[in-house]
Amino acid sequence: MGRRVSLLNVYYLQLMEYDSKLKRHLKIHKRSSFIWDIYPGSLLAFLTGHNTLRRHIHLMGLSDSPLCRRCGTGNETSAHILCECEALASLRHVYLGSSFLEPEDIQRISLGAIWNFSRATGLP
Repeated sequence: MGRRVSLLNVYYLQLMEYDSKLKRHLKIHKRSSFIWDIYPGSLLAFLTGHNTLRRHIHLMGLSDSPLCRRCGTGNETSAHILCECEALASLRHVYLGSSFLEPEDIQRISLGAIWNFSRATGLP
């Protein structure tokens, strides 16, 4: 149990680091107020993880499993969808320019591309 908890803590810290990098990305784009008129709150929800992806729903007790409904191997989080889900690699390559990304790569991608990718995945 101790090893599982420590791995969860490491994962949580990685998510928090990723979340802070995404927030910095959003602050850069927030300077243009029209961004928030173009992209609805669902983009912000997708980027911050407060959304209807399985991990968040599972934490709320509304889903039996946090696993990705596309690949079934990782927790379905924004980070997983944006960066590492193998089932979305070709779609990610088309919309974001690379099959697999690191969290710091997200800072260089336009919000429009992220929005289009998130819609193309068909995930809620």
